[in-house]
Amino acid sequence: MVSHEITQHMVLHEKNEWELKMPHPLNDRKVAVKGILLPSEWDENGAVIALTLFTFDEDEYKVDRSETTRELLDVLQQELLVEGSYRWEQDRKIIRITEFHLFQVF
Repeated sequence: MVSHEITQHMVLHEKNEWELKMPHPLNDRKVAVKGILLPSEWDENGAVIALTLFTFDEDEYKVDRSETTRELLDVLQQELLVEGSYRWEQDRKIIRITEFHLFQVF
């Protein structure tokens, strides 16, 4: 018997209809981009709870929520070279940062 890994997902809509939803073909793509990291959401006390990386070619990567760390908060509004992988979620790119460096021109 041959088994196949299922990579499709069933999504239930408000109308109680099921739709077969394929994963985005570009998920988990490795990327290295240069951009500026800015806060994009705040809690009721004004603390940053979400970050977005804005690139110089007008692209946006929402930073994976598990990645909002003190290290990233310390480099807000600075030019960065960011490495990681991204996935598509609700028509937005979500990046999981594995490494970042301040971008410096010599």
